[in-house]
Amino acid sequence: LSPEDLRAGKVDVAIMGASIDTSGGMRGCAWGPQAVRTGERVVPWGELDLMAAAHPSVGDVDFTKILNVVDYGDARIDILSPERSILGVHKMVKEIAETGAIPVIVGGDHSLMYPDVVAITDVYGKGKVGVIHFDAHFDGIPLMFGHYLSHGAPVRRLIDEGHINGKNFIQIGLNSAKPSGKDLEWMRKTGVRYHFMAEIDKKGWEIVMKEALAEALDGPEKIFITVDTDVLDPAYAPGMGTPEPG
Repeated sequence: LSPEDLRAGKVDVAIMGASIDTSGGMRGCAWGPQAVRTGERVVPWGELDLMAAAHPSVGDVDFTKILNVVDYGDARIDILSPERSILGVHKMVKEIAETGAIPVIVGGDHSLMYPDVVAITDVYGKGKVGVIHFDAHFDGIPLMFGHYLSHGAPVRRLIDEGHINGKNFIQIGLNSAKPSGKDLEWMRKTGVRYHFMAEIDKKGWEIVMKEALAEALDGPEKIFITVDTDVLDPAYAPGMGTPEPG
């Protein structure tokens, strides 16, 4: 219930919900945290996990035996104000990180990347964290429908405000009309490193993964991983605001 509990319990990972839902596409991602908590899982985790038995590549690691993981509840959200909502998200992510635990944030739309990463750099220092960003879109437009805070602009905010060095902001899976030519000019100017889906198809995932890790850790010692589900083909993950095929 509190940072004191995280310290006393020697918690390794605290999972929290952040139900911001301001998508310019389809709505509904605010239900993400509830869906994760209530989703049925018939088979158990770990040694008896039938999925791991059926798919050896999954491995036989039971994270519940290695890590002390807790549900830390949900951040306070104002459904009428992204500006007020990000304050609650930032506060909760920061208080988790300050205890030494790893925050895992379940959204919510991808505007969450902004308060999440700012909270982490508040703890570990600006320019001392690398970001690996899985997304079909580059999420770095200057303004979205005139709004400074949106799911289309967190990358721009984080880099322009100096929270993350461009060379340590790594984008994986880009596969849409954004970034455009002008967007790519900004990305190259700021040093953002990126791996389009075509590169993954050509090189293979393992090579791209190694390159992305080296790029994110080119200076920093910490990595923040952020996943926008539209990086996955909608055939496999249809519940997203802005689906992109391929």
